[in-house]
Parts: sequence; C-alpha cells; structure tokens
Amino acid sequence: MPDIPAMVLNRRMDVLAWNRGTAALLTDFGALPQDERNLIRLTFLDDNFRAR
Repeated sequence: MPDIPAMVLNRRMDVLAWNRGTAALLTDFGALPQDERNLIRLTFLDDNFRAR
C-alpha cells in the first residue's frame, strides 16, 4: 500500500520511520534532527506543523 501515509512511533511518540505519503502530508521528518522527530514536540512547538 505505497499510496497510504504511514509511520512507526515508539511509546514516547518519537517518529522512527515514515513513508513518502507521511512526509507529504505532515512534514519531511528526514530534514529534522533526530531528537526533534517527536509528534508531541512538533504539535506544541512548531507553528508550521500545527498549521497543517
């Protein structure tokens, strides 16, 4: 199912893996430093992520 956005999270909501659909829908997690790939952190501290 390559056309469906998907990602793998750990219990702390860190984004461990994602596909192209998720990158297009949310953000390019590969462009973020590894310690900033957290959905909770992005939701509260990143204005661009919250605007989506």
